Amino acid sequence: MNISDLFLSFRGRISRGQYWIATGMVAVLALALQWMLGVPIMSDPSSLRLRTIAFVIGLISMYPTAAIAVKRLHDRDQPATYVWLLVVAFAVVLIRDLLGYFDDSIDLSFMSWIAIIFVAFVGLAFLVELGFRRGTPGPNEHGPDPLGPRV
Repeated sequence: MNISDLFLSFRGRISRGQYWIATGMVAVLALALQWMLGVPIMSDPSSLRLRTIAFVIGLISMYPTAAIAVKRLHDRDQPATYVWLLVVAFAVVLIRDLLGYFDDSIDLSFMSWIAIIFVAFVGLAFLVELGFRRGTPGPNEHGPDPLGPRV
């Protein structure tokens, strides 16, 4: 699989190793881009301008992240529609960061706690399902086994 298919296509399958490498590449590229544009990495941006830059970079990185997740779901022989849970959780985090909803960690509302629990649950579920569980052996309807024939 070539690099453009890895990050831009929703077809095919990838292994756990390819998933981790691709996800790391997207994260490093997004962080590097934010750093080059002056967005603080280890703290919340204080100005709306910096929050908007971080939001746009996050929005752009959502596409390759979803493409990678779909291909990993295909390797697990799961439907690609599950990726919408990940996209919604990603969007909640982006909107939260843009609007600064959770900046005051002492005075969080009930809805803030629901959002935090939802994002944590979805994130953990996808981390385990995509990052640690073995793909289905052999070919499936989405393509050949990315690891090749298993003995």
